[in-house]
Amino acid sequence: RLLREAARACFERLVARHRALQAAADVITSRQPHLLELFEELVGRSHEVRREALWQWRERAFGRRVLLARGDELRSRLRRLRLGARLSRWRAYRERALLKARHEVQVQQFLLSDVGGALPAALRRWAEAAADARRLRVDTEVAGASHRRQVLAAATR
Repeated sequence: RLLREAARACFERLVARHRALQAAADVITSRQPHLLELFEELVGRSHEVRREALWQWRERAFGRRVLLARGDELRSRLRRLRLGARLSRWRAYRERALLKARHEVQVQQFLLSDVGGALPAALRRWAEAAADARRLRVDTEVAGASHRRQVLAAATR
């Protein structure tokens, strides 16, 4: 009994797949009616010609799978690159925060060590040096971003 039920289930599955295949073929032939004529012409040829046509069809189908796999690989690589960019931005943010904290500690130590009223002049010089360093950093970041854009543009051509 179990064997009959299994055989019946397999047969029903086979019939369902055959019906799905026929439905797909009906859709394709309704969209492109000339395919039926081409298929009849192909079936009427010799065995070697039919085999060659099937091999060509298989190569095209496989080539499409390869292209889809390459597209998936490229999307995955792009996700990894974006993640790397995010991580590098986070690392730069953390480094800037640590640097800012160190500078604040240095300023506090400097304020506590004021001797002889030299503090105002030293603070002005320090502010000028910090502004110069900030301008240099911004210029470097702009140049780096411009270079990355040029590299990406060259790579996508």
